Amino acid sequence: KVPKVEVLILHNAGSLGRLAYTPLLAVESAAALDLNITSFVLLTQMLLKRFSKQVKLPKSKVRMVFVNISSLLALQAMPSWSLYATGKA
Repeated sequence: KVPKVEVLILHNAGSLGRLAYTPLLAVESAAALDLNITSFVLLTQMLLKRFSKQVKLPKSKVRMVFVNISSLLALQAMPSWSLYATGKA
């Protein structure tokens, strides 16, 4: 009997970072993008690679569900929240 495996990935990482009307440093922008975007892309890639063979089997019992939590800021901009909104869009 093939065991049933369910994988639920809930992407909800995000950080507002420094909310300021002054220019952000490049390192601040990179850190925000790494957390808000790159981390969930890398995690998804890793899990797809790990379970891809099992999912393709004819009688596979592997079920993968990815849930991405967004934010109203993905649709409605607010001053100084651009990096957070980018990650949630």
